[in-house]
Amino acid sequence: MRIAFIVESFPAWSEMCILNQITGLLDLGHDVHIFASIRGSADGRAHPDIKRYGLLERTHYLYLLGEGRPRRIFRVGRSIIGAVKANPALVLRILKHCARERTLRPLVFARPFAGAPRYDIAQCHFGPSGNVGVLLKRFGLACRVVVTFHAYELSKQWSPGLEAAYKRLAEESDLFTPVSERWRGRLAAIGCPEDKLMVHLMGIDLRQFQFLQRPVGHALRVLTVARLVEKKGIEYGIRALALVRHQYPSAVQSLTIVGDGPLRQRLEVLVESLRLRDCIHFTGWLGQPEVRRCMYQSDVMLLPSVTASDGDQEGIPVSLMEAMATGMPVVSTWHSGIPELVGDGETGFLAPERDVEALGGCLKRFIDQPLLLASMGRAGRRFVEDRHDIAKLNHRLVSIYERVLAG
Repeated sequence: MRIAFIVESFPAWSEMCILNQITGLLDLGHDVHIFASIRGSADGRAHPDIKRYGLLERTHYLYLLGEGRPRRIFRVGRSIIGAVKANPALVLRILKHCARERTLRPLVFARPFAGAPRYDIAQCHFGPSGNVGVLLKRFGLACRVVVTFHAYELSKQWSPGLEAAYKRLAEESDLFTPVSERWRGRLAAIGCPEDKLMVHLMGIDLRQFQFLQRPVGHALRVLTVARLVEKKGIEYGIRALALVRHQYPSAVQSLTIVGDGPLRQRLEVLVESLRLRDCIHFTGWLGQPEVRRCMYQSDVMLLPSVTASDGDQEGIPVSLMEAMATGMPVVSTWHSGIPELVGDGETGFLAPERDVEALGGCLKRFIDQPLLLASMGRAGRRFVEDRHDIAKLNHRLVSIYERVLAG
């Protein structure tokens, strides 16, 4: 199959689940190309699979947002000239659409598609990208459109206008694949047809995450892996650790916070004010090998996600899947799709959002009952093997595409 991945940004380190789909489909022999609205990270943070699979050579940038106006005009003009040479019939169809809709925006991506054969599937990640997929279908550039909804596009700044837009998108798309039952329910509630809704989970490459049973008899080592943004709830994890340290001064060895973001300075000030500099460490951004090393040196993953002030919510965090794959139990919250991954009392413990005392109580359970580290760690690994193995999920995704193509 020829598959066009329509994404907002590429490469994007925070969207490893999408990268796992792309590389997995390439491994299965499918021809995958990536169409992104903007360029993502181009520095040393790029995942090694980007180079290994030659993904930048397979990537086309549609809008190039952020460039100056003269530069954009030049690129649009060059795009139109190139498209006319490669596929004049396509340009004519796009121009008719532009006249009807009173917008010139689709002309920007005429050139990337002008010389390409028709794609069997336009796989759109995040709801707004579905609009590009629908245009490709209208212009005869894609046969079917599959839109994957993650979370923010169904939570952040939700409005009745957005609800209507997704209902229209459902009419022209062939399938919506939300990443959890939580978001399948939201799409059904706004009126998307049930026969166009199918949950398809995100996954991880289990070959990269070996199981390690954590030893008991030492002070608890806690780990957080996340972007330092509001919805990750890291402030509440820090405060919960302060409570535990107050009651059990020697029972918690450390909290290591891996990641970076706009809240880092504020969080560091909080750590200073709570007098926790001796046990809470910020590493900044780390590459995947270093993140795995931190996981194997830790006992419990702490990710107290919350609904942000603008409504933004999680999908199902990949960092939790990775932690469970290594044998770490999880302390998290009753938030979005997290309870579909973390079984409360089985593979970890869940607390209400922003409930510092409850989070502290979850951590204390591992101090009072250290054998839970082993039993929950084994259960978490089994769960991820069963539900979030990217190899299994990519085979299932191909089957989904084949059924969609068959009508």
